[in-house]
Parts: sequence; C-alpha cells; structure tokens
Amino acid sequence: MNFRETEQRLRDLRRQLDAGTINSAEFDDQREQLKLRDGRGTWWLKGRDEGVWYYWNGNAWARGFPPELQDRADQPPIEHAGSQGLGPGVRVQSQSPQAMLWMVLGIVCALVSLLLVPVLFGALGIFFGYLAKRQGRDVGGIALMLASGVCMFFGIIIGILVGTSSY
Repeated sequence: MNFRETEQRLRDLRRQLDAGTINSAEFDDQREQLKLRDGRGTWWLKGRDEGVWYYWNGNAWARGFPPELQDRADQPPIEHAGSQGLGPGVRVQSQSPQAMLWMVLGIVCALVSLLLVPVLFGALGIFFGYLAKRQGRDVGGIALMLASGVCMFFGIIIGILVGTSSY
C-alpha cells in the first residue's frame, strides 16, 4: 500500500466511523494498521485529522509530510505538532521555536567555556542542551550537553596549563 492508497483507506474508515458502522476504538485500531515506510525507511502514520501525517523520529511521532506526497498542492502546514491528531495514547513531539535559541546559546556557552570560567559556561551549555532536548531537539540537545561537557573539561585543562606555565 502506498501513501495515496493509505489516505483513501483512511477516508473510507472515517466514513464508516461517521456512519456508525465502526466505533472510535475500531477506527483507531484499523488506522494504526495503516503505518507504512517511505523510501528512506521512515515509518509514517496518518493522523485522525484530515491531511495530517506523522513520522517516527526514533523517540516520538512528529508531525510531517511524506516526501512521496510533496508534489501535492494541498499539503498542510507543519509549523507545530499537536497530540490531538494521533488519537489516544500516542506521544507527539513538537519543536518549539525556543529550542533553536537554546541550541545557539548552548553552543556559544560551550565555546566560551574553553577560554573563560569553564565550569560556569560549560554548565550553562549543558543546561541549554537540556532545555533544547525538552523542547523537541532530542539529538541536538544531547549532542550539545556532551559537547559542553567536553569543552568544559578542555577549558579546565587549558586553564591549568596556562596557569602553571606563567610561573
């Protein structure tokens, strides 16, 4: 089954739900059986709402639009993800615009920690990585926390070397 066939099947299921032929639980069960993979191996699931698609990013279902359907003019905007589109019990990850701010601030703090007060700026970089991770940038947030820790460590080493070489 391809993406267009999946959309048609879901429209049929929605008509059955509206007509009372199936109940909401049956609709959700059948809809979840319509998961499919794209050419890159990414899992996709059509949401309960018309026109909404979700992909599995490795941690959660995130709102997106399948590449196979990108040529359609009626594709929905994907500014944010809401949990109401997938049905009960499904976690959706959204990325806050602030997540990018936390990433940038964390990178700056990590780099500054190489030269100035490594414990303070390294810890701030780790904190900003944590905030970015909490707001949807899972991989970037974890990478930032690790990079900040490494920069803090090297900042301490650089500080020790510079401090001992001046005597």
